[in-house]
Amino acid sequence: IVVGTRGEEALKMVERCKEILSYRDKEGKPIRDENGNLMTRLNINEDYNTKKEFSLNTVEFRAHPADNIDSIRSQPNMRYILIDEIAFFRMTEQQKIRDAFEHYIGASEVIIVLITTAGYNPGGVGYEIETEQQSIYRKHLYDYNVGLVVHPESMTSLYNKDEIDKLRGSKSFERNFLGIWGYGAGNIFDSRTLDIVSRDEYELKDISNLPNCLSIDPAYGKMRDKTSSKFALLGMYKENGQLYTRSCIELEEPSDEEALKIIRREMQRYGYKNLVCDGHWTGIIKTFSKEYNAYGIVYNDNLANMVDTAQKETSDLNVHIHPTHESLIVQLRSIKRDEKGVPDKKQSRFDLGDAYLQGIWHFTGGKRVARKLKTQF
Repeated sequence: IVVGTRGEEALKMVERCKEILSYRDKEGKPIRDENGNLMTRLNINEDYNTKKEFSLNTVEFRAHPADNIDSIRSQPNMRYILIDEIAFFRMTEQQKIRDAFEHYIGASEVIIVLITTAGYNPGGVGYEIETEQQSIYRKHLYDYNVGLVVHPESMTSLYNKDEIDKLRGSKSFERNFLGIWGYGAGNIFDSRTLDIVSRDEYELKDISNLPNCLSIDPAYGKMRDKTSSKFALLGMYKENGQLYTRSCIELEEPSDEEALKIIRREMQRYGYKNLVCDGHWTGIIKTFSKEYNAYGIVYNDNLANMVDTAQKETSDLNVHIHPTHESLIVQLRSIKRDEKGVPDKKQSRFDLGDAYLQGIWHFTGGKRVARKLKTQF
């Protein structure tokens, strides 16, 4: 069992496992003898130097804290690994955990089970497994309705319908009970407003004769982990005073050549006339400035205003996000402000979100960068 991030949480999990085997009194509490030991249906062997393990007959149970996940490696006769609430482990630990438990897949007949509530941020191993198209995992996605089913023997259910109905208005309901990652966790864009602006499945039509732009947020090279930056491209256009998203792409580890090729393909395919990005990427600006209106935005000068403008335009329902652009929606749902009032990218990936800010800034008359371009991209 992989649980928590500290050793004491592993101790608690072992105690909970042993309590499952204990006799219960009329109030449902575990019964203990005069020495405080649990009275159990089966004999529990605890003859170990640590309280993080016990055995039943020939089966040994161990709890491994996430901060010492390497201890799970090289264990003989591993048969079952349970990882509980993986979305709430530290992001820096999650990929190490996946590497450690998948180490057993090719070498033994091991069953691996991951259980989690949808996390505060759309990222990490749980989100990655849920959304990956080709997966080695069998995925079961449940909402609160499963918890309302009455067990035929105990005649009890996990949830009470009246209590569920009371919780529907809470900010975290969609995340905790409907499995929507990041819902209600952010504090820049309201999740319910995002539901409204993304519910219309409008036609993804030709926009070459409408005001438009391709907004990009570059990232190159080997990703450190699955929560690192990706290369984001977001196409937007304006019609009847309203802004719409048209295309939405994320690239992992693109080479310079591949990224340039995809940018050019998108510009030509949809007839984008404007290319906007962070003013830091002068090479990209120079590469495309001969064919398109390519320019950059100085983030240091404008980011706070970009956030406020995007927030206002979204709240005023002046922006429409196509429902198929789910990656953008989940990033907007979960992003929070840092102490400077700008997106906290240490907690949540926001590559498409940055492209969204840039696109809205473009259409609302934001400031451009004017700087000498020195290097070819």
